[in-house]
Amino acid sequence: MDSRRPSSALECWLVRAALVGAISLVVVLILTASVMPAKAGARSRNVDMGVARAASRGLLLPNVRIMTIDADREVVYVINNDGAEVDLTNWRVISRGGKAEWFSFPSGFRLGPSAIVRVHTYGGVDSSGDLYWNLNTYEKVWGERGDTGSLVDAEGRLVSSFSYARW
Repeated sequence: MDSRRPSSALECWLVRAALVGAISLVVVLILTASVMPAKAGARSRNVDMGVARAASRGLLLPNVRIMTIDADREVVYVINNDGAEVDLTNWRVISRGGKAEWFSFPSGFRLGPSAIVRVHTYGGVDSSGDLYWNLNTYEKVWGERGDTGSLVDAEGRLVSSFSYARW
């Protein structure tokens, strides 16, 4: 008898269960690693709902999506995974939890291929990589304990959502 091969049906089942568990763990780690890490020392759970739903259904991810939300710095990161530039005119980033607010992308704003734009809650000067909501600094939009941000296209269709929770 070969000592490297399972000798019973139970052992075969256990080996298969271990392989399935290992593969599942790798998938979770890959999906988690694709999300930008939270601020050092913060305990949080970030979940890109679009990634989670797509993975569970075997669907393709949207080309433009919310990559992460940094609630401490009040910044939303939007990424364009497409090979072509995308016109985000009148698209909106919406806070669903903390403070119900939304940001509208300015007319003519285009996000280049594989580019990221940071949408800041507070004031600043817009550029190709940074857009500013220009709210007062005492107005926190993103919830301290958790929130969901949604990206909606110009026609009002949900393109992407991202949720985070802290404990």
